[in-house]
Formats: sequence, C-alpha cells, structure tokens
Amino acid sequence: MNISTSEAFELHEIFSYKANNLTKAKAYVNLVSDPELKDIINRNIIGLEKNVKQLKELLHERVFWKEYNMENINFIANVLTEEVIANDILNSAKENIRKTAQAITKSYTPEVLDVLNMQLQMAIDFYQRAIYYMISNGYHVVKDINEQIRLDINNADKAINIKTI
Repeated sequence: MNISTSEAFELHEIFSYKANNLTKAKAYVNLVSDPELKDIINRNIIGLEKNVKQLKELLHERVFWKEYNMENINFIANVLTEEVIANDILNSAKENIRKTAQAITKSYTPEVLDVLNMQLQMAIDFYQRAIYYMISNGYHVVKDINEQIRLDINNADKAINIKTI
C-alpha cells in the first residue's frame, strides 16, 4: 500500500491524538467510582486500543507509552471529579469525530478510507454513550441552555479556584 504524504500526515495527527486519549482514559478509569462511567471509559479504552493498533499498522510506527508520576495522586483525585472526567471524555469524543472526519476528507486510499470510516462510526457510537451518561447524571442539560450555561459557569469557577501544588 502506498500512502501519500498528506495521508501520512493526517494519519499521524489522528494517531497521536488517539494515543493521547488512550493514555488519559487508562488514567481516568482508576480515578472514577461510578460503575457506569467506569464502563464507558473501559469501552473507550477497548475502542481506542483497536484504533491505535490499526493506525500503527498503517503507519508502521511504534507507540511508546509514558509512565505517569503518581506522586500527587491525591491532589489529582480531588481535582479530577467524575463530572470533570466525564466532560473531558465528551469533549474528546467530539474532537475524535471531527479529526476522524477531517482525515477522511484528505484521504483516498481504499484501505485508509475503510479504516477511518469504521473508526468514525465507532467514534459516533462512543459519543452517543458519553452524552447519554452526561445527561442521565445531570452533567449536561440539552433542553435548557440557561441551565447548561449555569453548570458551565459553576465548573469554570471550580477550575479557577483550584490551588496548584
């Protein structure tokens, strides 16, 4: 298979993005206690691992995982609440859809398009699961924009007031 330079660049971008999200998801899964959120994250991990392996095969690259310094885990656990983690997962799901769709628009090799189309559907499915979780737990309000903005302001205020160590 002869992947063009532009395809290689796009695949590299999405590969790097998904590998980073996989790393975050693996960190998040140990920080949450809600079984439904833990299940969403575990399913995300399974999908991202599959995506990263497929992209790695297309690019013939190796993925090197960084080990995390867990010395400040108590600080992290207090700041990264399940709501914050769920919001980040939702935002990552949205960005995953955008980046995958963008890569599709810049690709033409049938094998690349097949992989990216499958990954786009997986990303949409994951987004749906994440948004339903957010709605059912009161983290996202779809029918009242004022209430959603109030939640967003409350979360922003919490972020502003975090004391760094």
